Amino acid sequence: AVGSNVLAPAGGKAEKVWVLDSTPPTISLVSSEAVGHETLQVTLQLNEPGTVWCQAAVQDTDPDYGIYCQSSQIQDSNVNSPCHFENYVKGSSARLTVFRSEVHTAYRDVDIEVNRIMREDKTRSIKLKREYPYHIFCFAEDDWAIEASSASPASPSFSAPASPNKIA
Repeated sequence: AVGSNVLAPAGGKAEKVWVLDSTPPTISLVSSEAVGHETLQVTLQLNEPGTVWCQAAVQDTDPDYGIYCQSSQIQDSNVNSPCHFENYVKGSSARLTVFRSEVHTAYRDVDIEVNRIMREDKTRSIKLKREYPYHIFCFAEDDWAIEASSASPASPSFSAPASPNKIA
């Protein structure tokens, strides 16, 4: 309540109040180009701080690449599938296929360079072929879980988010 004297309010200030962020980040493609014989660079923006990953996939019609995830195999309905969207795009550090960037400021360009493709069974990876038309898939999640959980002091009604908001 403000009270009867508007020059000396009796309350109404609420510090450290967080509004729940339930929306995933939006990815904007700025550009994509080959920056070397075996390296593709994707320039992206997010509309909020977060992390973005990218990964190459082969065309559906290439018989030479049958042991790699093809574009039509990338899906998000079966998490146990070797070509599950989020798991595939996030890559494997052991196979040198983690291509990501932390986005600290909204609407600022970030570059991700992709230079390898992982086998469908995730046992190994190879360098990208020269002059081959790969499909690039990107995935992003925001920093909401980190930001909200590390705020001090927390709101009295705060409950930690289970996971970040994600977008494909």
